[in-house]
Amino acid sequence: MLIKINRQNSMRYLLIVLLVSGLAACKPDRFNKTQLPSEYIYNNFDAAKQESEAKKRPVLAVFYAKWCSLCTEMKENTFKKQAVIDELSTKFVVVFLDVEENPGIEVAKTYDAKHLNQVILNLDFTLKAKRSGKVPTNEFMEWARQNI
Repeated sequence: MLIKINRQNSMRYLLIVLLVSGLAACKPDRFNKTQLPSEYIYNNFDAAKQESEAKKRPVLAVFYAKWCSLCTEMKENTFKKQAVIDELSTKFVVVFLDVEENPGIEVAKTYDAKHLNQVILNLDFTLKAKRSGKVPTNEFMEWARQNI
């Protein structure tokens, strides 16, 4: 079957190619910042450092990517639990950083972090502990408690 190439067909083809390529380039934002508890800081490392200095608490930085379904699962199944929020917010300054946007890009480089990494920083912002991957809440909390 031959398709006659004419201006109308070539315009349709171009429109289809642009539409498909545009959809492929879209990354769904599975990690919606508006759903983070207000006790956490979102994508503002300077604010986290200032709060850490003022409250004399270490920083717990949670690195994520918008497209990362495991990051979203950990947010939903761990970081949004009230008991976790209460404990973390009294022991740490918690900041969520997108590894594909600044300041997350630069902070991730500093601590060699990728999405689904969590790091705990000393009061002088040197690395104290780092872990990666999605784990059950109790394992994550035990790790956090051990590294205060």
